[in-house]
Amino acid sequence: MLIKKTYPKKENSKPCNLKEPLNFRKQVLVAEDSIDFSYLMKVEAEKIFNWKFHFVQYGMDALCFCKNFLFDAVILDVTLPDCSGYHVAGELKRANYSSPVLAFTLVEPKTFYSKKESFYFDGVLKKPFDRDDFNYHVNKAIPLMNQPGFEHS
Repeated sequence: MLIKKTYPKKENSKPCNLKEPLNFRKQVLVAEDSIDFSYLMKVEAEKIFNWKFHFVQYGMDALCFCKNFLFDAVILDVTLPDCSGYHVAGELKRANYSSPVLAFTLVEPKTFYSKKESFYFDGVLKKPFDRDDFNYHVNKAIPLMNQPGFEHS
């Protein structure tokens, strides 16, 4: 089972369903509790990549979506309201979720990588949102999707 620890259901939490099928274009799930960061990321990133971004505000929602869908990449805020992004990334890796998982954090990358939990992530994006930083790290994660053994349905 993917989720071992349970958290209380939040009022603003959305059910795990998508309005459009995941065969539209590259799909990225973003778990970010700040609506401002989410909106900025959506506008800028969809211009850069022409990918479809799905947003959730809670870590447990991200786990639910990832249990039911294989995204091309997952971006997690490390400080979500219901559980940490480290916990979500750890659960995804323990469940052999094969897509790249990127952290989204205010912490400097050097400090971030000094934490033992950082090994659950395939990269780190620094807040505030920076187009060049985002472009660099997401493009760095793309080869992970194209490696032999990476299967995406």
